[in-house]
Amino acid sequence: MDFLAKGTAITEPYYDSLLQKLREAIKTKGLGMLTKGVCLLQGNAPVHNSLIAHLEARSCGYDNLPHPPYSLDLAPCDFHLFPSIKSFLEGKRVQDDETLISEVTSWLQTQPADFY
Repeated sequence: MDFLAKGTAITEPYYDSLLQKLREAIKTKGLGMLTKGVCLLQGNAPVHNSLIAHLEARSCGYDNLPHPPYSLDLAPCDFHLFPSIKSFLEGKRVQDDETLISEVTSWLQTQPADFY
């Protein structure tokens, strides 16, 4: 998990570092997934489609799946993850960003494997 600081934009160097962190996490927890191949489905954000991001993904050993310009079927976070988190947070009041991050992290860690 990675939480971006409030008011910070996702830049190419930041995104590249996320791809590298993902590779390390897969290497640590993935039980050989890197040798089997990892397919990366990203959105159409400019940082995802930049040449630098594609080169970094390739250097990490990822295959980039093409994403159509508009597809409801290929945005599972928008239709599964985010509504579930929104429902969990409904009616809660948090004092600061750290508390919100803690709440969301705890919730994500308590979800069963088949949730993902």
